[in-house]
Amino acid sequence: MDLKNLFSDRIKLCSVGIIITAIIFMIFRILFPFFDFPPFMEEFLDGDFYILLDHMKGGLSHFYDPDKARAAIYLYYWYFMFFPFYIIPSGISVYLWDILRLILFLYIINNLKNITRNDFALYGFILLSYIGFFFDAYLGNSNFLILFFLFMSFKYLEKGNVWLAGLFMALACFKITSIIFLIILLIIRKIKIKEIPKYLAPLLLLLIPYIVFPPLLIQFIDNLFILEDAEGNIISPPDFGNPILNFLARIYLFIWQALQPAQIMVYSFFLLLIFQYFIDKKSLKKDKNLETQVLSNSKKKNRNMK
Repeated sequence: MDLKNLFSDRIKLCSVGIIITAIIFMIFRILFPFFDFPPFMEEFLDGDFYILLDHMKGGLSHFYDPDKARAAIYLYYWYFMFFPFYIIPSGISVYLWDILRLILFLYIINNLKNITRNDFALYGFILLSYIGFFFDAYLGNSNFLILFFLFMSFKYLEKGNVWLAGLFMALACFKITSIIFLIILLIIRKIKIKEIPKYLAPLLLLLIPYIVFPPLLIQFIDNLFILEDAEGNIISPPDFGNPILNFLARIYLFIWQALQPAQIMVYSFFLLLIFQYFIDKKSLKKDKNLETQVLSNSKKKNRNMK
């Protein structure tokens, strides 16, 4: 069996495992109303999905209202992205959400060969992103969309289409922490400084409504720093009696919220790109050393002939 077929067969096997996982969650969702399951299995199933539905109530003008089950912390255009799932009855849309997650994740897994052929990088990403996929599917969250948009952004950046790459990046930034991707691109030298304005242009255009409607921006910022636990209860950092320590405690809790298991889907992609960068760098250094050695041997041979 050649390497190409071996790679393809392994990816197919991983894809089957992902499909089985998605089907299991769908089966559990069907069975929960008819059978008793442990509370930890039922309590948070699809919890984030119904929170996203709750954010949609009242229209865009009430998207950031404080009386929602959880404070909305996505950029406003998420409202339009999620709208099709809101207008469809939730008993149906939750399954469509599952199917969309499955299709997009399988697309990414089956196109990883365009980023890396290194087994450790490849299957390390699949393992970590699968953990994220598991929690994302269990909670009904949206991290799979962020991963897909960032994957597409990287794909078109590699093709030299900075504008389209920036558009996908802008779509991923409905969750503002996705801006970290730009830092990753700078670290691995996949984008030039002069290309950044063009790359960020779609995002900046999408942010114009926040300038036109300042209250919308203020509401978004206020919600961003509301810290909540898994049940939606507001978390108040302890008072250390020092404004600097209090600020650091709030930042710590904010970071803790940004590093939840389902978000491993996105962060594993960052790790994949960084790891592949060092692989390419090592390979390039090896090629240069080999080239230098060949030239040196050639010069020695010429001197000996003289």
